[in-house]
Amino acid sequence: MFKVFLRRFTLLAVCGLFALSLAASLQPSMAHAAAPQVKISQPNVSGPILIGHPGTKVTLKGSGFKPNGTAKLYATPVGDPAKCKAGQVTADMKPFVPDSTTIQGDGSFTLDTNWPDAANNASIPYFVCVLTQDEQALSQNNFTVAQKVAIQVTPSSATPGDKITVRGTGWLPVQNLTVSIVSGGTPITSQATQSSGTDGTFSVTLAIPKDATEGTYQVIVSAPNEDTDQMKATQELTIAKEPPPVTTTPTTTTEGTPQVTPTPTTPNNSGGPSGLMIFTFLLGGIGIVLVIVGIIMYFSYNSRH
Repeated sequence: MFKVFLRRFTLLAVCGLFALSLAASLQPSMAHAAAPQVKISQPNVSGPILIGHPGTKVTLKGSGFKPNGTAKLYATPVGDPAKCKAGQVTADMKPFVPDSTTIQGDGSFTLDTNWPDAANNASIPYFVCVLTQDEQALSQNNFTVAQKVAIQVTPSSATPGDKITVRGTGWLPVQNLTVSIVSGGTPITSQATQSSGTDGTFSVTLAIPKDATEGTYQVIVSAPNEDTDQMKATQELTIAKEPPPVTTTPTTTTEGTPQVTPTPTTPNNSGGPSGLMIFTFLLGGIGIVLVIVGIIMYFSYNSRH
């Protein structure tokens, strides 16, 4: 009876050890059953839309790869997984810097890096292609390169004590900015602000110090969190001295002697006496004739009587 029990126990122990050995041998294959995957994220950015510029900070996370290998990292505008193949790097695939990372013992990796300068086509979504010696994976999401940052300074010429307005676009992702008026590399005044909106806009007003000297200055906007050339913009500002007040000299007016304006006369076209004079002489002649006739009639009447 004891021998039968011993045989059965031995058989059961052998089967158990065989099962444990089989499970141990299958464990790596089960852990690696899922296909390799990679995902892009941005520090301090929430939401599915990832956008920025060359130099923008990104985090790349991979899983499901064979452990303890090396992964090559590329940015590509091609979203076809069939075009992301081990050993087949095309001209569209731009390497990150550094261009590789080590895969951990659990088949994962995490890399904090910057978007590569070579992947700079604006408004085009880029994917991340990860290649190992015999595996590949294309990122589940993508990263869009934003339009270049830009600023506008108004007015472009001012005097000490005046205020200027600085407006900007393209400052993505939304982040803190520093706006400064700089002379010889030294800020004479600065102000912090934050971009906003889907186009990364901002507007800030700066007061020019009253003791600022005359000359050409630079208005510089930068993102301290992403200190790259792609996240800086500069525009000149001219500061002139206060113009002198305009003085008005009174004009002395000399009064002249009043001039008498002669009354115009209408000239006689014939050059002789006027019609009024002729009429006067005619009446006078008629009067004389009437007087003479009256005298003659008087004496004639007296002689008859």
